[in-house]
Amino acid sequence: MLPKIEIYEAIEIRYGYSIQDDLYHAHFDLPADRHVQKSLQSESHSTMPVASSMPGKFHIHGPVEGELLDRARTQIDTFLGK
Repeated sequence: MLPKIEIYEAIEIRYGYSIQDDLYHAHFDLPADRHVQKSLQSESHSTMPVASSMPGKFHIHGPVEGELLDRARTQIDTFLGK
């Protein structure tokens, strides 16, 4: 079965259900060239999780498709400084 694809803030989220572990899985790549608000660039301490603020490949999983996509969108928003 091919994954479904959602484009959010120009970032492709690939997601689908896995019968092997009875969970939904989502994958997305956060680009190295992002546009972060200037106020976030000058902060020495941030409450954002480090994983959400760095570029790279991300994988998340959960039991509910809608909640999984919401988590992916939230990580993307955090990464983009929204």
